[in-house]
Amino acid sequence: MLSAKQVGCGAGNTIFPVIASNPDAFVYACDFSPRAIELVKVGSLLFVNSMPNHHLFVCACIVT
Repeated sequence: MLSAKQVGCGAGNTIFPVIASNPDAFVYACDFSPRAIELVKVGSLLFVNSMPNHHLFVCACIVT
C-alpha cells in the first residue's frame, strides 16, 4: 500500500491526484493553516467519493 506524507498541503492540489490514482493509499497531510485543512476536508468530500485512508491535521513545522 502506498503511504504519502505532505507537509504544507494547502488546499490539497497535490494529494487529491495521488488519492485518485491510488485509492488505497494512506495519506498524511498537514498545514499550519486551519483554513487549509478545512478546505482539504471539504474537497475530499467533493473530489474523491471517499477518503477512508487519510489523516489531516494542523501543524506548524518550525526548526530552531
